[in-house]
Amino acid sequence: MGNITTEYRRAALRHGVVIRSRAKSSSDALTYAAVLEMANYGYRVSPMEIQGMSESALTDMIADARAIKGADRDMTPIYPGFPKQVQDLPTLTLLIEQILHYWTAGAFLPDYPTVVREGLPLADIAANVQEVTVLEAGPAGRRFAEQPTGRGVAISEAEAELLRGSVAVSRPDADFVGHMLGNARHGDNIQHLLSALLTEGVFSHHEVVALFAPAMRNVDQLLRLTLTAMARPSAAQHEEAANRAITALSDKDAYAVSMETLSRPARRAIMTALGNLTAGFYADRLYCAIACGAR
Repeated sequence: MGNITTEYRRAALRHGVVIRSRAKSSSDALTYAAVLEMANYGYRVSPMEIQGMSESALTDMIADARAIKGADRDMTPIYPGFPKQVQDLPTLTLLIEQILHYWTAGAFLPDYPTVVREGLPLADIAANVQEVTVLEAGPAGRRFAEQPTGRGVAISEAEAELLRGSVAVSRPDADFVGHMLGNARHGDNIQHLLSALLTEGVFSHHEVVALFAPAMRNVDQLLRLTLTAMARPSAAQHEEAANRAITALSDKDAYAVSMETLSRPARRAIMTALGNLTAGFYADRLYCAIACGAR
C-alpha cells in the first residue's frame, strides 16, 4: 500500500469519499464531534462509518473539509447585508469602496457595524449537503482507478492525477488491471492507467506489454499499449513531438520516437494479440508465419 498524501485525500473528498484509517482508537464523543463539524462544512457523514478512526485521522478529515470549502480563509463579507444593503447605498459610495478594497488587496473593508448578516434559510442549507462515502485506502484507490478508466470520454488532467494517486495507494494486481482494461472505452484513459502503473513501479515496461496485450480489444489500443510502455523521445529536443506521437498517435511525429527492445515474452504477447485482432489480414498471416517458424 502506498502513502496517502494530503492532496490525494482532498481529491477523494471532492469526489465524495472519506478515506478512513484502519485504527479503532477514538472515543464515541470524538466521532460524534467530527460528524457535527463535517456537517458544519456541508458534508453528511455516518457516525457508524467513521467510528474508531484515530484522532489524527479525524482531524485530517476536518482539515480537508475546511480547505475544500474555503473555511481556512478569511471570508469576512464586504457587505454583510447583501443584497439589500448594496441596493440602498449610493453608486459613488459603492465604486469608491470597491476600488479601495481591490487596490489594497483586500486590506480595506467598509465599516458597517450596525448591519447584521442574516443566515441562510434551513432549506437552503439542507439542499447543499453532500453525502459522503467512507472507505479504507485500498477500496477507495481501486474505485478511483476503475471509474475514470471506464469513462467513455477522455478524462481531465485533474482526474488523471487522481487516477495516478489511486494506483500509487492501491497498487492493483494484474487481474484487477486486466478487468479495468477490459471495461475501458477510450484510448486516452487506457494510456493514463498504463502510465500510472509504470510511473508508480507497479509493473515493469516489459510486464505491462506481456501481461496486458491480450486485454486490448483493437489494434488502436494495442498500439497505445506498446507506445506507452516502450516508446521514448529519440532526443531531448524531440520530447514534445514524441508526446504527440505516443498520446495522439501522430504519424508525422513518428521521427521523434525510439523504441526500447522488447523482451521475448513481450514480443510474443504483441504478435499473438495482433494475430487475434487482424484475422484474415496480412498481419495475421505474418503472425502465423513467425509463430509456425518458431516451433
